[in-house]
Amino acid sequence: MSPEQAQGRRDARPPVLVVSTSARMLVRAAQRAGRRALAVDAYGDIDTRAAAHGWHAAELAADGGLDGQSVLRAVRRLAPAGGLTLVVGSGLESGSWVLRELAREHRLAGNDPQVWDLLAHPAQWFELLRELRIAHPEVAWDGAPRHGRWLAKRAASSGGLHVRELAPGEALAGPVWYAQRQLDGPVYSLLFVADGASLRVIGFNRMLPVTATAPGPFAFSGASAPVALPAAPRAELLRAAQRLVRRLGLRGMCGLDFVVDGARAQLLELNPRPTATVELWDLGGMPPLLDWHLRACDGELPDGPVHAGGAHALAVAYASRELCVPEDMRWPGWCRDLPPAGQHIAAGSPLCTVHARHIAPARAAALAAARAGSVERRLREPNSPALADKAAASSGVCA
Repeated sequence: MSPEQAQGRRDARPPVLVVSTSARMLVRAAQRAGRRALAVDAYGDIDTRAAAHGWHAAELAADGGLDGQSVLRAVRRLAPAGGLTLVVGSGLESGSWVLRELAREHRLAGNDPQVWDLLAHPAQWFELLRELRIAHPEVAWDGAPRHGRWLAKRAASSGGLHVRELAPGEALAGPVWYAQRQLDGPVYSLLFVADGASLRVIGFNRMLPVTATAPGPFAFSGASAPVALPAAPRAELLRAAQRLVRRLGLRGMCGLDFVVDGARAQLLELNPRPTATVELWDLGGMPPLLDWHLRACDGELPDGPVHAGGAHALAVAYASRELCVPEDMRWPGWCRDLPPAGQHIAAGSPLCTVHARHIAPARAAALAAARAGSVERRLREPNSPALADKAAASSGVCA
């Protein structure tokens, strides 16, 4: 078969339908898997629209997720006939009813809405963890106890935007909020793919420190991979993941966030969907991870290499003040999620995502952080050279 025939055969397959707060990562994953993608998201970034076969905007809700009604309107305009394979990213954590509606019109490639329902009810979720004997930081329901350091967390959210410190004795805002004891250990994540009964590890990632311009002290600021965990917490976390897969019937790519406290892995949350760290692994020598996701959702646990080579990092660049993207902005090749010229970006909102590679994970993380810090200056001076690139010129950077 000629390359042209092979491309024609791939293009003949129905496109996947991607719904996410920012759809670009999953649209590019579909591209890498030889599939077209229709996209619904809240940003409509330059590279999202360029890669998608079709795009429509959805609105952000007050809680920072996607507004369910606007998602349904957008999907029905893009795919009025239905019948597509639906891949869901972030933004619908509190909208399992939207998943149910979409699943009536499309084939949901991912976890059942019941899983999302469980995660939206913290009392039920932590009771399950207790039953499965999965370690997690201590939780409380009536507010912060008088001793120790505690965080307020909102169930059914993403990106760490709702996490904040609690004062001793402070009450919580409502039933979807809970208090969790704050631990000092480093935070990691596990990206895996599951077929409803078993799982395959894709990789472990380490969360980058929160930047000064992030919209909150626990906002997602990036991650790096690969990570070599000590044997004991790694084994404990994998046992926890396997128990959750079996009990909940998890399917497709999912993520677990956890903190390593001494020799223990303590679970922070389950993401029942592909996470931002997919980009750290959907590279080079790795098979297309969207294919892994779809095959696993059909009950076939994939096989293949689990390391793309080298170290990779991504970081989110946040605005420290309100900005407008200049008409002559020249985005570096290591930037993704590119806002169009003329767009106003509020203080604390994401400017873009930056990427870096290096032979050493720590250097990749440092370079990604430096690049993220240089983006705002680039927006103010779009034709100036990048300090981050100058600093990296002799450091063994791969890309």
